[in-house]
Amino acid sequence: PKLGLRLASLVGALGLAMASAASYFAVEDESTERAATTGIAVPRPPNLLVLVGVLALVLTTSAVAASAGGGMHGPARAGTGFISEAAAVDGCPGPPLLDGHRVTDLIAQSSGLLVIGNPSMRCTLAVEGELKVRGLGRDMHSFDCPFVYEPGISAVWDYLHCKYPDDRFMGTIMHSYVFNRGSFVGNGFVVAQKLQSGGFNPSGHDGRELGR
Repeated sequence: PKLGLRLASLVGALGLAMASAASYFAVEDESTERAATTGIAVPRPPNLLVLVGVLALVLTTSAVAASAGGGMHGPARAGTGFISEAAAVDGCPGPPLLDGHRVTDLIAQSSGLLVIGNPSMRCTLAVEGELKVRGLGRDMHSFDCPFVYEPGISAVWDYLHCKYPDDRFMGTIMHSYVFNRGSFVGNGFVVAQKLQSGGFNPSGHDGRELGR
């Protein structure tokens, strides 16, 4: 209903602007013609009338745009390709499926170490190696992605990078995300270094062999 009222206002403002312009130019033509025949010019109507009509048109158009799309800086609507219907309040896309489960569920329901990453990338291999040396079990869920992050290539990577932006190593966005009991610990390189230095001592692991 609000959009309909705004559209009606837009039509009215457009009519006002057109009528104002028509009145202005009609009198201008009359003034030119009378000046040519009698030498007496009819005063032109003030430009203010035209400006009022144009201003009303611009303001009403902006109001309609804001009502329909949330304004220039409002959130993108579903179907635009930027944010899904399941978009979170923090602006990240809705959690995608991975191995038949939502990524958020995999993280929330993990009772120990969880690695989500590209198994071919060095950051993932680094943490996997450190965990294996220490006999620490983990759950592993893999996703495919290129070396350089590009939005839209991997839905899983898009979500993880948005949700856990502290995923860089030496300035490059990494391809692995390590969690402990549902909490983000870091990317594969960072967690591997923490394990080596003793800065991270995961609790709650069950000593399973790596291989799942």
